[in-house]
Amino acid sequence: MNTKNSFMTINGLHCIFNMPAAVKSQYQEGKEIACRLPPHAQQEVFPVDEHPACPANWMHGSDKASSYFVAIEEGKGLWLDFNPNFAHKHDVAVLISIQGVNPITGQKTEKMGLEQYKKNCPVHNIAFQQGRFCPECGYKWPAQNYMCTTGQPRGLLWLDGFRAEDGVVRQYIFTAEQAKGIAAQVIGEDRVFAIGVAFFLSKEPKKELSFRESGYRNALKDGGILYSQDSIPIVGKPTWNYKPSNWTETAVSSSCAPGKSDTATFKRISIGLNKSDTVKDCCSPCCSPPAQQYKEEKTSGGIQLPDETIECSKMDFDESTEPSVNYEIGAGAKIDQEVYPDPNELSFWQETPHFIYINYVDKKACQKILKAGKKDLTKGGEGFLAELEKVKT
Repeated sequence: MNTKNSFMTINGLHCIFNMPAAVKSQYQEGKEIACRLPPHAQQEVFPVDEHPACPANWMHGSDKASSYFVAIEEGKGLWLDFNPNFAHKHDVAVLISIQGVNPITGQKTEKMGLEQYKKNCPVHNIAFQQGRFCPECGYKWPAQNYMCTTGQPRGLLWLDGFRAEDGVVRQYIFTAEQAKGIAAQVIGEDRVFAIGVAFFLSKEPKKELSFRESGYRNALKDGGILYSQDSIPIVGKPTWNYKPSNWTETAVSSSCAPGKSDTATFKRISIGLNKSDTVKDCCSPCCSPPAQQYKEEKTSGGIQLPDETIECSKMDFDESTEPSVNYEIGAGAKIDQEVYPDPNELSFWQETPHFIYINYVDKKACQKILKAGKKDLTKGGEGFLAELEKVKT
């Protein structure tokens, strides 16, 4: 699987852009219920600074920020994967802005800063009732406006949509209908056609990296994880009873008890596990589940292997003369997914973030930028050595 161009990165922090098919809403006794997670569908991304045909109003990169663009399709879903950041030597908090709206709080992104909500509603400034319920808003507020490695269970640092209620999000959906865009409805003309991600590091490094985190770090090459090649060791009995109901795993290797099989290595897959399902351990309690466990069908959905990275240059582009479209990001079907509370105070985190800007365009606009070519990064030749005499060998 080619993941080289699907990683967006800034100073050792990462984001993977996935664009799967839209999840179809499901109902039970006339009531909409939360669906399983959509599969992987990594998209090829391109640095803005390397393509001179990019619009002038797109953000450029710096020592604190990276800027990318990606081709999207109407009607497709979106999810952002931040799991590689578990490998960072610091804990990481991730603050997201979807067209200028925070997808966790639904509030306009005035500034990219971390917020926690403990006593008062940030909109009405009145005391919460039990469970952070605001009687004026009519719903329970999340614990904070971000996700973090200290709160999310390991392997679940991703976001598939706008937070709808505790344990549920509504899938991000690309739509040409302005009236269905969440930012268009919330902030109107103040919206942008881009996604912003701010990463905040903990003030202190982690005391030590687990074996699994060390595996992730060793697998990070060229800005991407070689999921299908690198084996990532896991120590300790895994937990299977937390949301969401789908479990997504990277390539792992488990050492078995003496006299048993040495390793059980398998590619990252997504399987559906009902909350009532039990998963047998490997040869001993200290091992991860065996590869065969993942080959068994656990729900009607069965196993969903990750899609290959979709390369923009190989897409079936529309060669018509129709102008490019500014797509909104709407809210689709309910998905079983939770934003977990951060157990730390805000003082735990650094105040200055790193940024990744994601500019999304339709396939026609993306093709136009790519056809214009990349900047000549070899123009400077050998730098200061270019005009100097060399030793002939």
